[in-house]
Amino acid sequence: MRNCPILIAIIAILLFSCEEESYRESYSYLISGDTNQYSYTKQFGTDYNINFTPPVTYIEQYIDINSDQWKDFAIIVNLSSNMMTQYMNFSIAPMHKNASIAANFNNKYWADTLTKNQIIDHQLIWQDTSLLLTHFRFNQMEGARVNGLWNNANNKYLALRMYNKIDTLYAWLQIEITNYNTIKINKLVSKYN
Repeated sequence: MRNCPILIAIIAILLFSCEEESYRESYSYLISGDTNQYSYTKQFGTDYNINFTPPVTYIEQYIDINSDQWKDFAIIVNLSSNMMTQYMNFSIAPMHKNASIAANFNNKYWADTLTKNQIIDHQLIWQDTSLLLTHFRFNQMEGARVNGLWNNANNKYLALRMYNKIDTLYAWLQIEITNYNTIKINKLVSKYN
């Protein structure tokens, strides 16, 4: 009974700190495609274009969404083939536990494609694992099979999120994947609240 006031104080601190976190999260957002009044904007040059041709079989392009020189996300391009089948995968992966990617509503393993002026906030479906951008499989007997939402998708945005000790950072990344062998990273915009 002597420790009861201490226990009540600890519970109260935990309740108030949780309440503050949900308040901060619920009012943080970013608009896809909007470049006005944000914390960080980066226009990527052609050095961020990946032309993927054999014999190269694996490429990672790192993305830093807050200009702190840490790798926050990786765009991964992977090719594998044998005598009959060729596979080509484009995916994106968080590089640390505080990073996550918006997933598609119908398939939580696919990165979602946002159109211009969509709200990026806590209400999206967030995943902290690697998500598929597009997958191409060609088999000589079966033909081509395609998965994912990003091949030849124009004017689309990828939603990214990262937590730190103080705030939530939302970002959008504009990319283009063309004909399953080229990815162009165009622009990144992020916002702390």
